[in-house]
Amino acid sequence: LIVAVNGLMLLGLLLSPFHLSNLLVFGTFFLFKTILDYTLLKSAQYFFAYKLSLGAFLLAQLIYPIYILTVLAYPWFNKVRWKERGV
Repeated sequence: LIVAVNGLMLLGLLLSPFHLSNLLVFGTFFLFKTILDYTLLKSAQYFFAYKLSLGAFLLAQLIYPIYILTVLAYPWFNKVRWKERGV
């Protein structure tokens, strides 16, 4: 589910120059994901006694989909080793 949402967000953003309705797909997924993540992290900040910076959170929201899809695609193109064993 996480990969699907992040993939659809990036796909909507990349295809938006060709058809503006794709920008709506990106905006919808981004807004929905941001509200859910912020609500969860806001409630967790009290438990962990950590202050949540809105600017850092929004920057992380923009970078996160690229990071997730890069980590997912990396093993397809490169050999992965973990504890000196092939995975």
